[in-house]
Amino acid sequence: MGGVETMIKKDLYKYVSAFVMGDGGVYYANKKSKECYFVSNSIQKPYIDWKKSILEEITKVNYRCVIDKRTDYNRKPLHVISTRQHPTYTKMRDRFYTEKYKGIDPHYLKLLDAEVLAILFMDDGSCYKDKRCDATPRVTLNTKRLSYADSWLLKKGIKDSLGLEFNVSRQNKYYYLTLRSKDYNKFVDLVHPFILPCFDYKII
Repeated sequence: MGGVETMIKKDLYKYVSAFVMGDGGVYYANKKSKECYFVSNSIQKPYIDWKKSILEEITKVNYRCVIDKRTDYNRKPLHVISTRQHPTYTKMRDRFYTEKYKGIDPHYLKLLDAEVLAILFMDDGSCYKDKRCDATPRVTLNTKRLSYADSWLLKKGIKDSLGLEFNVSRQNKYYYLTLRSKDYNKFVDLVHPFILPCFDYKII
């Protein structure tokens, strides 16, 4: 991942939009708030620290560590960051959200590159290999909050930008993306330079 010392506005928007497309969220503090703030969490502190260093280019960022008994992480610490309110996040809210529903905005898909895909993979991705056979590992982007239409937009954005073919899959009422098997090696070559060491376990 690149540093933020000489970050230009376009790069900053790329990172923030990737964080929002991933597992982050932008919210109004209350009904009287004029601007939004951003929130993200992870069990991987190095990843949260990296996000924090970028978001601090916009506002001060608060950090806290909690134990969430409701998670399936065997009560591992959950590292949480939240920003101050800022027009940048309000703009993201207006582009990505319809009321309380978060979708995909085609405008920000133009910023999608290998690093953005790596962020989506670190946020919501998984890689599984069936040890009973020599099958290609199965890569998924578990963006199950997205509608079919938004999942298709993301799939098309990845295809247009990086030439990787994902399929829109469904589990009950939720949609997610599954990488075409023959694109696995190309996917790894593209994203691995941007994967933080704490997520190396996701690359098989």
